Amino acid sequence: MSRQLPLLLFFLFLSPLLTLNAQMGPLVYKNYYVKIIILNDGSALLSYDMELENTGTVPVVPGYGLINLSSGKVVSASSSVMGRKGEAVIEGNAVRYSVWEVINPGKSIKVEVNVTVSGFLSKGILFDEFQATIGPISYPVIRGDVIVVPPAGKNIVYLSKSSLNAMKPGDIAQVRGELSYIPLPLLPFSWYPVFWTAVIAVILLAFVIRRVRR
Repeated sequence: MSRQLPLLLFFLFLSPLLTLNAQMGPLVYKNYYVKIIILNDGSALLSYDMELENTGTVPVVPGYGLINLSSGKVVSASSSVMGRKGEAVIEGNAVRYSVWEVINPGKSIKVEVNVTVSGFLSKGILFDEFQATIGPISYPVIRGDVIVVPPAGKNIVYLSKSSLNAMKPGDIAQVRGELSYIPLPLLPFSWYPVFWTAVIAVILLAFVIRRVRR
């Protein structure tokens, strides 16, 4: 019996971990929406609106989640679970939030995380650039999207974003774009090289015409 005791203690210790692992599998993001509100000072407010659903047969407690930020510097963060204030801790350029809410089979809970980031926008003469990385994702995503809101007086003239629909655990989505005071149409490619190439071409053409007339 004395020889079997260490083995018994080992399995008793391991059992909760195995149970937790089995329970984490059924979780999915029923909804995963990110809103990026860009402010005039170049900072941004990123709001993550998530709905976690338990598709399994046993209750699940998610525990901790992590949001990694690829641009700017995190200056503040907050979270809520089902409308109640939650824990959000800044760890370098990431935010760790806690979800100690029991999700019963077939049920879902809503989690919101708000992050303020300074230096999000790279400002230029006529065009300001931004980019953000969403993920890596912890659970499969059923529905999701990224919405970008420009500051007052500026237009989004270029926007490229990966779809969040049907993302798998570990996937990453990229968001890139340009803002400008110039009311240019929204394009699926960057205006910056196109605009300045056109300006240089016009200047050269004017110079050539002037030389010919002489």
